[in-house]
Amino acid sequence: MGAVHILLLGPHIAAALVATAAGGASFLAPKGGPLHVRAGRVFVPAMFAMYGFGILYAAVDPTPDPMLAVAAVIGAYLVATASRSASRRDGLASNMPPSR
Repeated sequence: MGAVHILLLGPHIAAALVATAAGGASFLAPKGGPLHVRAGRVFVPAMFAMYGFGILYAAVDPTPDPMLAVAAVIGAYLVATASRSASRRDGLASNMPPSR
């Protein structure tokens, strides 16, 4: 394993550990409470960092597996759409008009 791999793998693992801890805190906290919200604000960037470093790692891997990059892009998309829907305070999906 080369130096570039180690430089990418370390932050990838660190971000995954932070995301795991924040996800656990969010899971255990009451939904919508202050701890749940703070944990979510840590979880989302940590997941994006994890996926970002995963995509870079897959790009420089000497034995490439394109499915790793595809999985990382899909995972980042899922985090993005989930965080967007969770950030809405009116309780509606983004494609629904507000009720009158």
